[in-house]
Amino acid sequence: MPYLALLVVPSAAKAQTAPACTSANGDGSYTVPFDWALKPSGLAGNTKFRLLFVTSTTRNASSTNIATYNTFVQTRAKAGHSAISDSCGNLFKVVGSTATVDARDNTSTTGTGQVIYWLNGAKVADNYADFYDGSWDSSAAKTETGMDHTGSSIIWTGSNANGTKRVRLGSQFPTTGQLKTTPLTSNNGNNAIISRLPFYALSPIFKVDNTTTLSIDLSQASITEGDSGQDRSTVINYRMSKRHSAQFPFLACVDTASSTATFRTTSGGKAADWNLVRHFSPYAAVNLNADGGKCHLYNYPANTTNQNFRVSVLGDTAAEGNETAVVTIKRA
Repeated sequence: MPYLALLVVPSAAKAQTAPACTSANGDGSYTVPFDWALKPSGLAGNTKFRLLFVTSTTRNASSTNIATYNTFVQTRAKAGHSAISDSCGNLFKVVGSTATVDARDNTSTTGTGQVIYWLNGAKVADNYADFYDGSWDSSAAKTETGMDHTGSSIIWTGSNANGTKRVRLGSQFPTTGQLKTTPLTSNNGNNAIISRLPFYALSPIFKVDNTTTLSIDLSQASITEGDSGQDRSTVINYRMSKRHSAQFPFLACVDTASSTATFRTTSGGKAADWNLVRHFSPYAAVNLNADGGKCHLYNYPANTTNQNFRVSVLGDTAAEGNETAVVTIKRA
């Protein structure tokens, strides 16, 4: 029995689960999708922010080279949450000071700055001044995976509360922070350089994309055709990256040049092999008039981000090979 393979193609790039940090914006930030998994809740388009985590693994503080610690936290970032791409992971920096560099300079946290959140967690600080005021808004630390940090609350920093060097990393007894109380500087001399402790890692500046993207998922990539009179179907799920207060127009286009299966040829007419219907508000399956120009203009309902189309495969008894149906989705 033949099957129908389905291909749904967005004409614009789909929102990425792990955006790349290969090209910075003019302000030095890196754009992430509005629906990015690690975007803090409630942030509007064009908002800038940074993410902080505590490394889930530990190491000593024997190196005098800040690059050693940057590489350590970058390795953790790349091995962590799936929404952090390697190119973004490589831009995380350790919140730590050595003899040659202060933590605030290593992490570019001078000036007013941006709001900082735990990676997949609560807000840490409103801006850089708040980050360096001796206490944080939340001590509910997250690791690079976005999970709760359950390890040591003593963190290597080599820094004062204001992000300048204190007893620096690479010294005999470097300064540590106490996560729950004074996160950047709490004591000197209590932990020898060979002690294994975690580090803080801070992301580059991310900027929330203010454009709208359509993401598409197929519940099945292929359907086995039934016999005459049988109607088998699969669902195409369309997700908007953000809600709109008004309807959002887009086009569903049947690509007859690339499809080998025959779509219905007249508006409301009988489909030969397959049909495209909708079953969202008002929840009745209504045929889309995708003939003539091969595209149907549809207004995505206001104040919603998740809707479905149904691809209906019509069975028959004719002997035929496997066929392909191609639909292209694009903004109107």
